[in-house]
Amino acid sequence: DNVGVSPAVPFTVVNATARYADATSPELALRAPAPAGARLRFAAHGLGVQVSFDGGSTWVGAWRQQQELDATDRFRSYWMPIPAGAQRVRFRAAATPGFASWFVRDVAVWASDGA
Repeated sequence: DNVGVSPAVPFTVVNATARYADATSPELALRAPAPAGARLRFAAHGLGVQVSFDGGSTWVGAWRQQQELDATDRFRSYWMPIPAGAQRVRFRAAATPGFASWFVRDVAVWASDGA
């Protein structure tokens, strides 16, 4: 309990209003608009995960984080840019073989509060 970070670097976290998204409910709202230069962070179980910030008009492949254990039958971590002002995120993916559907959880936007 004597841990400290120096110099401290302030940052903002904007959570989604719900904990998860799936094929039956693929869109999540954010509690506030994404700040400029922010990143979207989430975990997903599925193949070919894509994200839309404009209600599904355009899609972009989600950027998977490098991780030590990379197994298709487990959740994978994602970290990618999000447009400033975005307040809704829609997901789509294919189910991993042997599973009924895809699933996204713990969606949040992270942004630095300074340089």
